[in-house]
Amino acid sequence: MTDEHDDAQDSSPESLLQFISEHNQRHGERNHRRRNVAVLLGIVAVALVAIGVVLWRTSTHPRSVSHGPPAGTDSRKSRSHPHPHPTPAPAGTEDKKASPPKRIHVTLTAARSDSWVEIRQGSAAGRVLFDGVVSEGKSIRVVGRRFWARFGALGNFDVTINGRPVQPAFDGTVDALITASAIRQVTSQSQSG
Repeated sequence: MTDEHDDAQDSSPESLLQFISEHNQRHGERNHRRRNVAVLLGIVAVALVAIGVVLWRTSTHPRSVSHGPPAGTDSRKSRSHPHPHPTPAPAGTEDKKASPPKRIHVTLTAARSDSWVEIRQGSAAGRVLFDGVVSEGKSIRVVGRRFWARFGALGNFDVTINGRPVQPAFDGTVDALITASAIRQVTSQSQSG
């Protein structure tokens, strides 16, 4: 008789509602935990993708160094074609004036080992365009009229000027001037030019 009374009591609407409420609460807590875990996994996945993209970009795209106009100059005046229609020089001045050197594209590739290089615009006192180690197989590129460079080990680099391979006649730790026609070793007196 007690069992029948307990069964009757267990099937009462209040106890049934309480059972459903407790079941939903336990189930809701599990869903809430699952939702929190899913959100956390989503955040971790996005962070890993972002890190992967950054690492991919730095490993597949060689550091490219180019320079714009010096600070405080009008960028319209420093374009490679400043005048769409060049003005003719006054008569008799063609031979006296030398044309300004054209912009050159220099590529330094660390072909044989990681190697350090410092590149400055124009001279040893010029603006620093690159200062660091170039990893083996990576390249740096600079564009301008003339560059001064200090190489930790020039022999580790393959050098091209305007796409043309250039083989310097010297090697090792050197200071060099890079122009459209050549790369030549410089001494401390000629670095300031």
